[in-house]
Formats: sequence, C-alpha cells, structure tokens
Amino acid sequence: MKITHNLLLVASIFCSTTLAKPVIITDFDDVWIKKSSFLGALAYLQPLENLFKSKKSSKEIVEQPVEKKERKLGNLPLRLLDYGRRYPRLASSMPGLVEYIGKSRCINQPIDNLYKHLKKEGYTIDIATNKDHMLYDLAIETLGNEIPNMVDMVFVAEPQSDENALAQLQEFANKPTTPARYKNMVNKALNLRETNTIIHVPSKKPAKSFYDSVTQRIGEDNDMIFIDDNEENVAAFNALQKDTNHLRLGIVYNERNLNQFAEDIKKAGLVLETNDQDLLNEIRYPGMWGKIKLYTYQTFGRMKAATS
Repeated sequence: MKITHNLLLVASIFCSTTLAKPVIITDFDDVWIKKSSFLGALAYLQPLENLFKSKKSSKEIVEQPVEKKERKLGNLPLRLLDYGRRYPRLASSMPGLVEYIGKSRCINQPIDNLYKHLKKEGYTIDIATNKDHMLYDLAIETLGNEIPNMVDMVFVAEPQSDENALAQLQEFANKPTTPARYKNMVNKALNLRETNTIIHVPSKKPAKSFYDSVTQRIGEDNDMIFIDDNEENVAAFNALQKDTNHLRLGIVYNERNLNQFAEDIKKAGLVLETNDQDLLNEIRYPGMWGKIKLYTYQTFGRMKAATS
C-alpha cells in the first residue's frame, strides 16, 4: 500500500544519521491558524453571491454573458472587489469585508508548538496554502512575525485572472467617485508580487501542478512530509510518491480525530512518545476541555491500574 511504502521510506531516513531531515510542508488555514470565533463573513459569501445572481432586471439578463467573463478573477479579494465594481453601493464595504476575512484568525497553539519543536530539531518548514497573497499578508498583519520567522518559503495560490476583468477593476478604481479605501485596495491587490519568501503558484490544491511547483522550488531531491486538513489534498500529495524515490508523505490533520494525527506524526518519526509526551498530550487534548478530559483519563487510568 502507498502509505506503508511511505512509512518504510520514513524508517530508512531515520535509521541513517547522514541523511537530511524531511522538509515539512504545512497548510495554513485550519492547521497552523484557525478562524476566530467572530469570523462569520465567509458563511455569508455564497448567499450574497446567490442574491446577486437572482437579480432579474432585463439589463442584467442581457449583460449576463459579459458578467460571466468579468468574474474570471483568480482570488477571493479580487472577486469581492469585483462585487463592488458591479454593484457600486457595495464598493465602500468590500475592503472592510476583505480585511475582516483576512485578519479574523488566531494561532492554533498545539500545532504552533509542534512546529516550534520541529524547527528546534532542525527541520525546514514551508507553508503551502490555497490562501492568496493578500489574505496571507492580512493574517500575518494580525498574528505578527512569529510564523514568517519560522518558515523558509510560503506558497500562496494565485491562479491567473482574466485581463479584461482586471482592466475593468482598475478602470472603476480610477473613477473620481470611487471610495478611496476601495481604490487603495484594488491598487494593492493588482500590484502584489512574489518576494524571496512568498511564492505565487498559478493553481490550487489538489491540482498536481500546484504540488509540482512547490516540490520543484523546494528541491525534488528533498524528502517531504505534507500536513493538511483536507483528505483530498493529502491524497494528491501522496500520489507524487509513484514518480520519485524520495519521500512524499501526506498526513491529515483532522480536529475531530486528533489521536490519529498524533499517531501519524509519531509513525513519521517527527515526535516520540517517550521524549515528547507533553507535546503529544497537548495535540491530542487541546484547550481547557481537552485538559479536563486528559486529567480524567489519567486519573481513572491510575485508579484502574491500582485496583487491578
């Protein structure tokens, strides 16, 4: 089986002290960071889009084919800003919505502690996310530089946008009646470029082209372990194993099955039950409720052992 083959490769890596440690590639949203409790905007985006689609004026029906073409925009901020262009009464609200979506994030502390541990142990850590450059920057603006200081490269998804759609966004932004905040965000979005550490990938997970871009940039001769909350994304990464003799191991981070995640990172050799017990307990039982459960299990376990 594919997973068994991967784990055998892991074993061979850790049996030799001369080989470099695998590069850790991690997802960002819902793994390293989480949505804050107040983030409700995303839940309203689809109903909002459906509301726009439901408009039945004759003018909109005539323009529908054009509108389909205009909405070929590669990331969420551009699509939201395009709502402001097509519905000017929303233009002043769209930048605030984009900022809210980007900034309403908090660090997933157990995973953050895991990556701090791995960094201390000499692992290279990279981020591969379907988040775009602007939303990544907004999240870091809120969270601070701790995460950027730990990673070597961040791969963000920036699929190509339709040139006509981009030109229409810029044209609307340049109008004297367009709100200044909208104008500034459009100009920023259209001028974001790669940096030495933030790499634009012209596709999204789970497309093979996304992983090919990431692995080629990291260096295909490196062994790699990929952590993502989406099983489809992990399966697509595992599929890379058939084309290389170097390790390509994907691990699912599932908040509903943290025991399995803990077992998987143990099997991959990233942590040890004997040396990293506190870290593993934090991963398995996060938060105050988790600490209560851990204390309960440990207490009843000791009582059962004492009476047996």
